[in-house]
Amino acid sequence: MMKELEKLNIKPVVGIFWPGRVEPVLKLMGPAGDGIYAVDYVEPFAGPAGKAFLDKAKGLIPEAEMKGINRYSMTGYAAAKVLISAIERCGKQPTWACTIAELEKTKNVETGIMAPISFGPGVRFSNQKLQIMKSEFSTLSFKPVN
Repeated sequence: MMKELEKLNIKPVVGIFWPGRVEPVLKLMGPAGDGIYAVDYVEPFAGPAGKAFLDKAKGLIPEAEMKGINRYSMTGYAAAKVLISAIERCGKQPTWACTIAELEKTKNVETGIMAPISFGPGVRFSNQKLQIMKSEFSTLSFKPVN
């Protein structure tokens, strides 16, 4: 759609949700994708928390794998941090029942890459603060605007 708008010399304000906030999508849009807005609940890599996440990853994974890091790497990290913490609180013989009970006790877990994560009894969705960011085609990245 962005390519067709570009052919028609139309540059509307465009917004996308987080599934499209990955480098391959910007590559497909080409320069027509410059300046689009995205909303997401994880930090952009161009922001301080995103840069800190990438710096930490550099010391833990091979350089070839660094190229594959995206926003889903961040959500996977946050999910793993919360789940592993709950399992650890269950002791040496964790069970699903214990893990779920411990997850329901999760309050304000800081991941550094999104708002604190909290759950509760029967509450398995952690409402997250959304951020607005703007694409920069030249760097294939998104920068925070709020």
